[in-house]
Amino acid sequence: MKAVDLQERLESVRPPEPGPRSAPASSGRQRWPLPAQLLSLCACVALWWFSVSWIRVGTLDDYGLLPVFPLSFFAALALLVASFVAAVCAPRPSELVLAGHALALIVFLYGTMPLLFAEPFYPWVYKHFGVVEYIDLHGRLDSSVDIYQNWPAFFTLSAWFGRVAGTRPLEYGAWAQVFFNACNLVLLRYVFGALSRDLRLIWIAVFVFFSANWVAQDYFSPQAFAFTLSLGLCGLILRWLLIAADRAWMARWLNRVAAFIARLGRRRRSGADPEDEPAGSQRVGRRAARNIAIALFALIVTTHQLTPYMLLVGLGVLTFLGVVRPRLLVVLFTAMALGYLLPRLDFIQRYYGLLGSAGEPLQNVRSAAVGFNGLAGEPGRVLCAHAARLLSLTIWGLGLVGVIRRLRAGYKNLGIAALAVAPAFIALAETYGGEAIYRVYLFSLPWFALLAAFALRPGGDDWSWVRTVPRLLLPLALVLALFVPAFFGMAATNEVRPGEVAASQYFYDHAPPRSLLMIASPQFPVRLAGNYEQFRLTIGEADPSLLTVKPSLRHKMLGDRHVPVIAQAMRDYAGGEPAFLAVSRNAKVTSQVLDMLPRGSLDELERALSRSRRFHVWYRNADTTIFQLVQARPARDPSNGAGSR
Repeated sequence: MKAVDLQERLESVRPPEPGPRSAPASSGRQRWPLPAQLLSLCACVALWWFSVSWIRVGTLDDYGLLPVFPLSFFAALALLVASFVAAVCAPRPSELVLAGHALALIVFLYGTMPLLFAEPFYPWVYKHFGVVEYIDLHGRLDSSVDIYQNWPAFFTLSAWFGRVAGTRPLEYGAWAQVFFNACNLVLLRYVFGALSRDLRLIWIAVFVFFSANWVAQDYFSPQAFAFTLSLGLCGLILRWLLIAADRAWMARWLNRVAAFIARLGRRRRSGADPEDEPAGSQRVGRRAARNIAIALFALIVTTHQLTPYMLLVGLGVLTFLGVVRPRLLVVLFTAMALGYLLPRLDFIQRYYGLLGSAGEPLQNVRSAAVGFNGLAGEPGRVLCAHAARLLSLTIWGLGLVGVIRRLRAGYKNLGIAALAVAPAFIALAETYGGEAIYRVYLFSLPWFALLAAFALRPGGDDWSWVRTVPRLLLPLALVLALFVPAFFGMAATNEVRPGEVAASQYFYDHAPPRSLLMIASPQFPVRLAGNYEQFRLTIGEADPSLLTVKPSLRHKMLGDRHVPVIAQAMRDYAGGEPAFLAVSRNAKVTSQVLDMLPRGSLDELERALSRSRRFHVWYRNADTTIFQLVQARPARDPSNGAGSR
């Protein structure tokens, strides 16, 4: 069966061919030959490498890495943006060069921290390491341990990879962001190529995506793996499983309503271009694509809890518009997701309260950095939060401008606009521990990036420097300038020091089974060993933190008079089992930056615990001290009474 142009399938997002005007379009362009483009890209990489090699990270403050970066690092980013714009404006842009700029951007933004720090970033990622180690140690899963082993696909694949490669996640996990984003680059090219033949537009959208992805959901985690899979699934659906919008009465009717309201429709496309007909329009190709899509969705369902429903909302919108075939695909996907969830629903509801936040959509806004509640804490944290807000609003604003520009030109963006706003419905139903807003932003970002590329594209296919510099260079530089504080500004709270990893590993190697490890404040690498299930766990949202168990201790200068309160809280929580309290350097920084405790409060508490008879030092290094609560059954110290190391 003959198919219609794919761009026509999704509301004609590609502009018409420029016709006779296209011939002289390059006459006003400045020549930027391919060797010059490659030389410029190499200069950017060399300047970045020179900058990173001279960085010496000491103690970070509330501004994160911003004061640490030399001016040459920011110059490398600025030069990369200028070089990318120059490559876009070339008479015949090279896709290899454009892809090289996007890959360089990924390395600059996500490869800097693995080079600067000895341990993987983000304390919560170490829980994922522990699940992989558990599977490698035991060779099986136990769904009663935690939520990760109920959605085990990512961890199982990681354990298999570790055995084949002879490595551990602690050794390669720091580079997960670079790996996942490199995969996303390829898949975004595949997705955007289904929606436009304009090479410049495609790579502008890719560049915008990575410049605006500040939410840091691409570390070593199931959600990062599931998001990458979801991009591949979207590419399959957009390239192989759509029909022409003119054959879908709902999409056709809504397009006419939109055109009527906006007083548009002056310019209409003449018809499908035979050169645009994709090979996937054939019946055999559609059947194969459908089967691959089902397999991908099954893998996503067993990988992450929220991602399948993000995809179902977007697919449901396209099915409602009538442009997806088969129509029952969304029904099958829904049955797969619910069929996997229902046997685990009691576990989720008992420990995580899946339905507890339903009807509280504003909770996502209150608990997120992009929220509109008043911010407290150190000035650097406030700066980072405002940069994240402004960056998000900038992307959303550019996307809106892109929709308006396309509508005013007489073309419809209903499909892309619907995909961009569809993930927001998830935030109305579930807070996901306050993180749903981040997932909403991430899953809407590809479509907003493409709409932003429409907004930044110069009119009349005129890519001359006079038209392009103010329209493209300055907005891209602004987006990247906001990304830097939004992403790197919280490095002080996300850093994990070698001594903290060593202390955590020591605990799981030497503490008695069923022991409780309470952390002074959030952000400590817990559960990183393969035997973590033998210890006292909080299966819900977070591991036991002193400031969570006893919120009355917040905003106080802790000292000797608080030690009995802490001892009793730990004794009650441990239920008679050995109890330990970890006070780490990251805990001190986090409690200060997030305005949990006054400056120096945990230092005073550490000295008070050292003097108290209720606690004794069980382990100590330069970054962490672990105190054991003295009770009827003290733990045997493997160092033969030394008490510290």
